[in-house]
Amino acid sequence: MAETLIEEWKRTLNPKASTYVNYPKILSWFLKDIGMSPESFVDLAKREPQKAENVILAYRRRLEMENKAPKTIGLILYVIKSFLKFNGIKNVEISAKGLDGVRRFDYIPTEQEVQLILNCCSLQLRAAASLVAFSGIRPSDVIALKWLNIKDEMIYDSGSRSVEAQKSPLKIVLQQRKTGQFYVTFLCPQGIRSLQSWINYRLSREPSLKLQDNTRIFLFSSTGSFSKSFDHVLRKINLKRPQAFKTCRLYSLRKYFRRQLDLAKIDQHLREYFMGHKIYLPGVYSGLRDLDNVAIENARNEYAKAINYLQETAISERKSKIELICRSLGIEPKQLFEILKEEFYFQIEYSQTVEQNNNGIELLDLLYALFPEKIK
Repeated sequence: MAETLIEEWKRTLNPKASTYVNYPKILSWFLKDIGMSPESFVDLAKREPQKAENVILAYRRRLEMENKAPKTIGLILYVIKSFLKFNGIKNVEISAKGLDGVRRFDYIPTEQEVQLILNCCSLQLRAAASLVAFSGIRPSDVIALKWLNIKDEMIYDSGSRSVEAQKSPLKIVLQQRKTGQFYVTFLCPQGIRSLQSWINYRLSREPSLKLQDNTRIFLFSSTGSFSKSFDHVLRKINLKRPQAFKTCRLYSLRKYFRRQLDLAKIDQHLREYFMGHKIYLPGVYSGLRDLDNVAIENARNEYAKAINYLQETAISERKSKIELICRSLGIEPKQLFEILKEEFYFQIEYSQTVEQNNNGIELLDLLYALFPEKIK
């Protein structure tokens, strides 16, 4: 069977990059929306380039009317241009200049908001989102995470069918899908607990599951499903659009990671390295290019300085707050939990959703900090 034009064009893309999957999808959506096959669109562009330009311009205007982000529209136009260029068409003008639309910024959550988000996540989502927030890993790399990436410092006990981290912060070795480069990042104690809990849950529920090098840690089918699950939580706690022109999304957690490392005064080169960016590594960190053990330990020690900025401060503040509430009421924290559990529906791990008002969610957040074993 002959390859389609899209399949032929796809072969020119980097198979290790996310563009290999995403660009053909974008092109297919465009062709479906304009009601043309790849062959008929290419034929039109060759015979009547002006008509092809008009089709593309009309599509661009439609996207603007739908308030699509200028960056998104620009990417779509770039994909169309790449496809036409591959087919030898260079006289169809496609420009992203002058894009209209309201510019939106990423909302970067506070420490307390990150804790609230994670506490309202399912077990799998909490572990996955923790890797974005506390390790700076791209969502596409999170869903591709395998046992091989974490097994150096996480031990599997075949008798109890459970895993346990041997070091903290936990080392994670990745090959970045976008650039193909290998790099190391780390995970703080709170993130380790979430990751362990998810893996152990899977081991308990899937008797046939074996932790081999290529075993995927997460069950998300795509980055889109990961992001959609995260957005669902944000809407539940009214944090999707907390401010004008600002939107909170899964990628906001990476920006949270960068900001908190900035606050902790972590070396900027190392900070960008932890996020999987290609960066010059000076001095004692230069060995990271070869995954040198001495350089990794130096990097671990530097990351450890940021732990309180990523997690501990928020947890400590909420524990103090709930203890203050209890003292003012003249009761013990456990008594407060018993009183409140009849008033609010708490999220059930793995499946059920949160059904409560803002005060209930705030109390869930506070109670989870003190009684993580009680609120499942």
